[in-house]
Parts: sequence; C-alpha cells; structure tokens
Amino acid sequence: MVFLIGTGLSTGCDKRPPQEVVAEAAGLSHGIDALRQASNPEKAERLGMLRQLPCSEQTLCELKRECERAYAKHVAALEQLEKIKTELRKGQEEGLDDELDGARASLIEAEAETQSCVALQTAAQAKYDLDKAR
Repeated sequence: MVFLIGTGLSTGCDKRPPQEVVAEAAGLSHGIDALRQASNPEKAERLGMLRQLPCSEQTLCELKRECERAYAKHVAALEQLEKIKTELRKGQEEGLDDELDGARASLIEAEAETQSCVALQTAAQAKYDLDKAR
C-alpha cells in the first residue's frame, strides 16, 4: 500500500512534459534557428520547412504562428527589394522611391516581430528544458 501511494505521489509531482512534446518543441526550435540563420535567399525555403512542422500544444502553436508571421513579412519585404533591384537594373526608376520606402518599413516591422519570435522561442526552450534535451 505504501508503495502505491509513493508511486502516485511521484507520478503526480512529475510535471515534465511528455517526451514527444519535448521532441516537437526541439524540432520547432531547430527550425526557427535554421530560418533565422539562413541567408536571405534561403529564408523562403526555410519558412516553408517551418510551416510543415507540427505543433500540438498551445505554447508551441503560438510560437510557430508568431515566427511564421514575422518571417513571412521579412521574406515578402526581401522579395519586394529584389523586384526593385530588377527594375533599377532595367533603368526604370520612376515610382520606385515609394516602393523602396514600403519595403524598408516592412523590414523594420518584421525585425520587431522576429524579436517577439525570439522571446517566445526562449520561453519555450525554458519550459521544455531544451538545453537539457540536447
């Protein structure tokens, strides 16, 4: 009887997330790191890879959503800058000042949002003990 009570207490006190959730968190964190560290031309591909990763818990889904949103904005701004460069190479400068200003503003907004992604990622790493899981 004492053994059963002790087992129940130790099970109830163990607040660690299930291993599959920790693995999911580690996969998301790795995907976010890969996206962040990718060169600008590789970011769209890495964003697509992040979008394919699963999330089963609210914390992880919020992290994934925030990072997807931030990096989608970042990738869109980079693509807009590439279009502007193409137009400039063709000698078509008319109207590009406004487009360039818009792309710059989007990059600044994306930078702020990516910082939110980093903060959520750091919180998830702490919550799921990812430093210990590696």
